[in-house]
Amino acid sequence: MNNEDKYGLVPDLDWININSLTIDDTYQRDTLSKRSQQNIKKIKEAFAWSKFSPLTVADLGNNKYSIIDGQHRYIAAKELGDITDLPCWIIPQCQTKSQADAFIDINKNRVYVNNWQMYKAKLAANDENATRINEFLNTVNITVPFNGYCSKPNMTLAIACIGKHLQQHNDAYLSEVIADILKAYPNKIGQLKRDLIDTLVLFKIRNGAKIKDEIIIKTLQAFDNADRITGKAAELRAVDTSLKAGEAHYKVFLNKYKEVKNV
Repeated sequence: MNNEDKYGLVPDLDWININSLTIDDTYQRDTLSKRSQQNIKKIKEAFAWSKFSPLTVADLGNNKYSIIDGQHRYIAAKELGDITDLPCWIIPQCQTKSQADAFIDINKNRVYVNNWQMYKAKLAANDENATRINEFLNTVNITVPFNGYCSKPNMTLAIACIGKHLQQHNDAYLSEVIADILKAYPNKIGQLKRDLIDTLVLFKIRNGAKIKDEIIIKTLQAFDNADRITGKAAELRAVDTSLKAGEAHYKVFLNKYKEVKNV
């Protein structure tokens, strides 16, 4: 048995004229959504061949090729107006069903890039926001486990959350919140979670000097762990469906804070 019998016909890698490429809407997603348009815009604004991976296309014959994977890249390149040819991984002639099957398999088996993996890559690229987050984490002795598992209390995967608060608020709020969580749960892993950080930062913003860190710590300990607060928030939302997740989380913590304070 040769390789073609076992794995199918071997594709070619070549540059294809951009006008010879087509999109088959019988299986392709449209690109009219806000997310698709933003993606195309980003590709155009940062276009560089070093960032452009080849399109996967099917050979239709007569110098026409149907795009199986990469239509956002194709549209962005076409809209730039001065690109004549694109690198393509060319699958030998096949029917629409085979093209659609290939499209499904490519997207189904694509590995999702997590926030912490993207953060790691941005750090290596000297991205300004990632660098700022890294500097802050170093000052509060917090690390990001790039394997996705928090094995120590001072580890977190809440990268997007921390980046958001650093952009929107004084980093003193974050420093205080992280210190409170670690003091409340010194030996528990996985407590520096997005929902809890969001809640405590908002709590400090709304209440200012009226609140005391020692009461915050006692309130956290009264819940035993961060997941208990999230669970109580979910119960509250089940009763009051008008509540958003963040407000429910905040309300649960506020009520417990008042209770602990008055003891």
